[in-house]
Amino acid sequence: MRSKAKGACWNTKVLDWLPKNRPSHYPQSRHFLDACDELGLMVLEEIPGWQHIGDASWKDLAVDNVRRMICCDWNHPSIILWGVRINESRDDHDFYTRTNALAHQLDPTRPTGGIRNFEKSELLEDAFTINDFGFPLRAPSHPLYLNTEFVGHTYLTKTIDNKERLAEHTLRHARVHNQLASNVQYAGCIGWCAFDYNTHFDFGSGDRICYHAVADIFREPKPAAGFYKSQCDPEEDIVLEPAFRWARGDESIGFSKGVVCSNCDHLKFFVDDKPVAELDPDRNEADGVYFCSVASLTIRAAFGRSSRYDSFDHSTI
Repeated sequence: MRSKAKGACWNTKVLDWLPKNRPSHYPQSRHFLDACDELGLMVLEEIPGWQHIGDASWKDLAVDNVRRMICCDWNHPSIILWGVRINESRDDHDFYTRTNALAHQLDPTRPTGGIRNFEKSELLEDAFTINDFGFPLRAPSHPLYLNTEFVGHTYLTKTIDNKERLAEHTLRHARVHNQLASNVQYAGCIGWCAFDYNTHFDFGSGDRICYHAVADIFREPKPAAGFYKSQCDPEEDIVLEPAFRWARGDESIGFSKGVVCSNCDHLKFFVDDKPVAELDPDRNEADGVYFCSVASLTIRAAFGRSSRYDSFDHSTI
């Protein structure tokens, strides 16, 4: 039990960069939820299942899973939303009327959601929770519109990938947050996913691992995790997270562009103790991106509290 608790604490230590998390797609260990309570991480907890809806007896078991989940975990203050649909399943009015009603009966203090992957879905729950892996994202079409998966399998990234892929992976997460921050009707977002994970042979990359995450299967952060880390207030922690390894051969054609995730409003770059660039945010651009020249550098930056990253070009680093 002690090892489980330590593992849960390590998971949440990494997740502490993320204000809310969705333990997909099943109820979690009490050790993990205890750690979320202690750290103040918000949790969307949901019943087990993925896409499949069975017969009447199967549905009865799923309804009972709602009861068991809430009765077990209702006293965890970290839980802010109950997931009462089978993840990415089709609509089933009678079935999901039952799960939603039971959740409200057992816990009238928390809202409900149900993860779907299509927009024209019947809303029976309180929050319209939907997976959207496209970009730009769909415009919010319901009140309390919460994006519950993005990027993920659309851009598999390993820690050993080249710099171009690691940087693009980082920027894809940043771009999604940038769009979500542009419209107050978005209730928030939860990316897919925190950690790479084991899977069956025909779903991963041929090695039974899904490289969908911002940290690898050993919980070592990829550069994209640095973007999430950069979203804290500078008074809490000053963050400078490069999405590259400072190696000339790190890029296929030689090092030409670097991406740095930061929560600072002004950055100074040095190479061999010599200043090479200074960078300020430009919040006047609609898309949060600008280009300018400084000596031999071409600097590109995008800033914003919800989406803040810098990138710079230098052919001699």
